[in-house]
Amino acid sequence: MLDKWKSTAIVIFLLLFSLTVISSCGKKSTSSEEGTTAGDPDSPEFAQTREMVDDAVGEALGQFRIGLGFTDGLQPPTLPKLQAPNDSTYEWGYQNGWWWCYIEYSDSTYEITLSDSVQFRAGEEVQISPDSTTTEMEFRLYAEVSYEICTFTLGYGVIYSGLNGDTITVDGEGDYDFTGSYSGQDFYYHFNETLEEVTFPVAGDYEEAYPTSGSLTVAVVENFTNLSNNDPQGETSWSIQLTFYSDHYHVRAQQGSTVYEYDQSYPV
Repeated sequence: MLDKWKSTAIVIFLLLFSLTVISSCGKKSTSSEEGTTAGDPDSPEFAQTREMVDDAVGEALGQFRIGLGFTDGLQPPTLPKLQAPNDSTYEWGYQNGWWWCYIEYSDSTYEITLSDSVQFRAGEEVQISPDSTTTEMEFRLYAEVSYEICTFTLGYGVIYSGLNGDTITVDGEGDYDFTGSYSGQDFYYHFNETLEEVTFPVAGDYEEAYPTSGSLTVAVVENFTNLSNNDPQGETSWSIQLTFYSDHYHVRAQQGSTVYEYDQSYPV
């Protein structure tokens, strides 16, 4: 189970780094309605942004499925003393209703400090060991990661509810901060991600599951500074909302007063 926990932080990092490309790709159209400008989602200037949004959705769904995998045969975490030779610190235990672990990890690419925990509940009752009455499972994750070109911190909390029913609902929020240098520029990114009642059917293979309702909202803020002349390039922000349906999701991406909207069918 801990292998999944450790890989989650790395995959989330790759997902969020791919989202940073979104902020520099779209261009504005000229038609205006109610204070906003309608961008053509099929236009060449939006093509790269649209591709990155859809790739990011695919990665996000992969993270949902990792969580769904934890609900398949619920059991307390199995926590061996060490997971990898590169773990310099590895601690775990059960305290105040939470199974938790703390890891310091490094290799040729990453340096990671990871604090992770999970709690099982039957209604409002906290359970040490989940069973057939378990209704909720909550994850909390905090990570500090150094990569080749940047560092970031991550705070993430998500609740999987309805575990004893026909539909699992995912709610939660994450905040992510990036700083670093790339291609002659210093950069800063802040992400806020909110999941609201993202529902999955319990029946079938969770590895192929798609959400049938709910929404995922991502707010992105970036700052660039050109290192050659220390020239601030200004601040850019995006608001991206994904609304899930049984056979597709709807994308609404806004930068300033420009709005792009389109539908994307499953599979992603």
